[in-house]
Amino acid sequence: MTKKFFGIVFIAIVLCIGFASCSSDDDKEVDITTDNLLGTWRATYEEGWWIEDGEKTNYTSDDWEDWDDYIMTVQLNEDGSGIYTEEAKDSDYKSTGEFDWEIQGKNKIRLSRYVYNFINPTIVKLSSDTMILEETEEYEEGDEYIKVTFKRVK
Repeated sequence: MTKKFFGIVFIAIVLCIGFASCSSDDDKEVDITTDNLLGTWRATYEEGWWIEDGEKTNYTSDDWEDWDDYIMTVQLNEDGSGIYTEEAKDSDYKSTGEFDWEIQGKNKIRLSRYVYNFINPTIVKLSSDTMILEETEEYEEGDEYIKVTFKRVK
């Protein structure tokens, strides 16, 4: 009976360790390299603020009732080119734009044109399936901050 009991306990421990080691590593951060940035990323959440006439206004994508009606993606290609796409799920609306990109420093991306309100965003987080970008812009009339979470599509 004791051998059987310890055998069952041993198998249970092995199974627990096995299941724990099979957990998803998708959210584990990776180095900011061209290879890790390549692919298509879909915007899934946005937050930020702007200051106009000395008044600060905060917002999130939860504030927009039609946020889920749009699909916004950024495709980063190995040759340094990219494609930005915005489309409405329930209509024929689709807008695309091409741009060039490169890594600058250890955690910034330089874009050749504004893409999703970014021109030189900081990479806050990069994992195999999540990329979070943020940027603060200073304007004569006031400042603006934007932070967008992207999920890898391809």
